[in-house]
Amino acid sequence: MKQPTTEHAGLRRATKSDLPALLALEQACFGHHSYPDFFFRQALDCWGDQLWLAEQNGEVLGYLLMAPGQQQEGWILALAVAEAARGRGLARALLNQALSEAERYACLKLTVDPANTAALALYQSLGFDTEDQEPDYFGPGQARLVLAWTP
Repeated sequence: MKQPTTEHAGLRRATKSDLPALLALEQACFGHHSYPDFFFRQALDCWGDQLWLAEQNGEVLGYLLMAPGQQQEGWILALAVAEAARGRGLARALLNQALSEAERYACLKLTVDPANTAALALYQSLGFDTEDQEPDYFGPGQARLVLAWTP
């Protein structure tokens, strides 16, 4: 069976009714590094215009959360795509949506595990450059690359 492409998936802003599906996706993708349920409720209140979902037939397949940081920079705090939906261009579509709305920021930043070569290649293909490397970003041995994109 042919897997649907992004032409059959839609992007939209998250709503309160999406929170259970969003949390389930977060937990499936990030396990013990997941944001807690209350974080998504507050993210919706604080940055609801920057919380995007990719869905198909009413099923949440991916999400991206962008938020303001310091010194007029924006941060992509999370990007997740359900394992069964990977390879369809959903992460790229969500990132392109974020980039299209990033004019409010002087630059846009995110972090990525240096071992996640697929994500790193995607970010670099969209113009993100490595700004910093932190070997203990989330704690001892939890390395991250800090990437930046400038409009």
